Amino acid sequence: MFVPRLTAPSETDPKWIMQSAGGKNPCIRGWNAIGYSVLNNCTGYTIGRAMELYGLDDAMKLPWQYNAKEYFPNLKESEIWKKSNKPSLGAIICFYRAGSAQGGHVGVVEQINSDGSITTSNSAWEGSRFYVETLKPPTYSWSANYVLQGFIYNTKGPKASSSKIEDFIAKAK
Repeated sequence: MFVPRLTAPSETDPKWIMQSAGGKNPCIRGWNAIGYSVLNNCTGYTIGRAMELYGLDDAMKLPWQYNAKEYFPNLKESEIWKKSNKPSLGAIICFYRAGSAQGGHVGVVEQINSDGSITTSNSAWEGSRFYVETLKPPTYSWSANYVLQGFIYNTKGPKASSSKIEDFIAKAK
């Protein structure tokens, strides 16, 4: 069963801590991040969420080494990861920023609403370490400067979520 992430992940969760600091995330440290967190970095957040939804092996097959605007064009489609122009639960939404050499954004589709809008979970370079946003079709954008490239989805779908007891034990450790 898919469980949407609508609240910030723990700062001590290894999925959002750099590998060089003993965590599991290969992305760079977030801007103005606490310690060795990859939050305040949309690519780091998205890889952490992919680990949470699909496991470490599948997440490492995403183009994590690229800037957000380069995720979509650099994804090598496989039996595991595909591109689409339609949202699905757990898919990565990809944007480029018009007129910017560096700009782009990635987030994760957490809900598909009855009116066709989607709710995404996000983190932002030089911005929020975590936020949720509702975006409307057909562009799913919040700004004319950000242009939708598409969605990257896992063909296996999100793994089953853990039970509340497993979550409690993991947090206690």
